[in-house]
Amino acid sequence: NSFCTLLVLHNKQAMVVSGFKPGRPPGLQKPNLNQRLSPAGSQRGKPGPSSALALGKPPPLSGGAGPRKKAPSLPVDEARANVVRMVRENTACIIVGETGSGKTTRIPQFILDDMKDVIGDGAVCCTQPRRVAATTIATYVAECRGGKIGDEVGYAVRFDEKVSGKTKLKFVTDGILLRELLADTMLKKYNVVILDEAHERTLHGDVLFGLLKALCKRRPDLRVVVMSATLNAEQFSTFWNGAPVGYVAGRTFPVEVFYSKEPQLDYVDAAINAVVQTHLEEPHPGDILCFLTGQDEIDDVKVVLEERRKVMPPDAVDM
Repeated sequence: NSFCTLLVLHNKQAMVVSGFKPGRPPGLQKPNLNQRLSPAGSQRGKPGPSSALALGKPPPLSGGAGPRKKAPSLPVDEARANVVRMVRENTACIIVGETGSGKTTRIPQFILDDMKDVIGDGAVCCTQPRRVAATTIATYVAECRGGKIGDEVGYAVRFDEKVSGKTKLKFVTDGILLRELLADTMLKKYNVVILDEAHERTLHGDVLFGLLKALCKRRPDLRVVVMSATLNAEQFSTFWNGAPVGYVAGRTFPVEVFYSKEPQLDYVDAAINAVVQTHLEEPHPGDILCFLTGQDEIDDVKVVLEERRKVMPPDAVDM
């Protein structure tokens, strides 16, 4: 959208963040995988790559036989060759991808398509700290590849699983992978494990780190990829015995921040008023995202907004 409004409520104050003119803000520069890789040593004791690969047009992602959903171009696409090379050449590697780079949805597909010799009869497992993320990302990736969820791409979360014998890319929560690892200490069904959102440092995630690090000594064919948007890369690299670190630039947009002039006694009511005001005064098309503290408040605000919608001015755009 040409205009997007983000409404955030915290400490009884309303903050509206509006984004205009898509583009990268000046001065935000970080090294990325198609410019350089960190010189940290690899798992095999060899020096890590430090020069860039000349990247041409990225090869298309393969998928199922069905019609593919057209996926937008993302910054990580340009780093595909370097990402695959780093994963292939190292037992463990660290990828720091800025928000909007596409690392979560693209990198598992790069590995699935370009490392079939490494995957073999096994599969790729990608962990997410929350079940909603695991299910929605898996569904989106399956649609992008022209297949049905549960076929080539599947997921497994607590009390819900959609996988089959054809599943080669599986999104799971940290807890599910930990349970699988305890049942099969060699984790034979997977040849590549991706630990996404590693910066969240959940209890299950930290236990997985320790168990997978020990497993890599017994399974030299296993590849572990640690990904995050914000990460102390050097600390994680040290933990993984000097694993190389790669950076992928993201895609960000300039924002404007507006605060309420005074503290709000009822932040839920302030949220409702801010949503209505933003809807009536800001240009369209656009969307409003309102953060609240729980489902009860969300349900209450939805009911009130449905009532407010009925008494909108006749010339107002439908909410």
